[in-house]
Amino acid sequence: SRDPSSLILKNHVTIPWLGAGEFHDAFVNVLHDYSIQVVFPATDSLIAALSHADLGDVVFVAPRPEVAEICLSKLKTHERLEGVVPVPRVYQDDVEVEFPAYAKPLEGAGLRNHMRVNDPEDLRIARKKDLIVTEFLPGEEYEVNCLSDLQGRLLYANIRRMGRRVGGHVLDSQSLEDEDMTANVEAIAADLRIEG
Repeated sequence: SRDPSSLILKNHVTIPWLGAGEFHDAFVNVLHDYSIQVVFPATDSLIAALSHADLGDVVFVAPRPEVAEICLSKLKTHERLEGVVPVPRVYQDDVEVEFPAYAKPLEGAGLRNHMRVNDPEDLRIARKKDLIVTEFLPGEEYEVNCLSDLQGRLLYANIRRMGRRVGGHVLDSQSLEDEDMTANVEAIAADLRIEG
């Protein structure tokens, strides 16, 4: 399938995906061929991978490797932020599960492979798929986009109420101001100090 961004970008290059053995060499070639000096990775797995990269003068706009690894893993994020902000309970033991619960992959975004766990049969399916099972939090979904300085101090946060989803993509959202959410965002930012 054709990438629609190729129609609007002056320089459009396709390279193998991150998990492919050819990714590193193809990526380095693109950096060299186009004299790229700054890379701004845009997906969690790429951010985590490139936070470890050292390609000389190329600057990667990514947090410290340990923070990138925390943010890549939902379980590590829950563990790190427990006691900093309210986080959903993670059920390690099936006997503790209160239905309904919620299951999701350790990594990834866009609600791919998520499921509501309504009963023991759903729980068995979730565990078979190696999903983490958490407390179910009904209600609206929110997303916060943040910008921090190079020392990890929060400069700006945009809280958005998520709208309809189709195929993992949000079709509409609405910015809002909320004191409790803002306080939680500030607490997370102070604890993780995500640069950029």
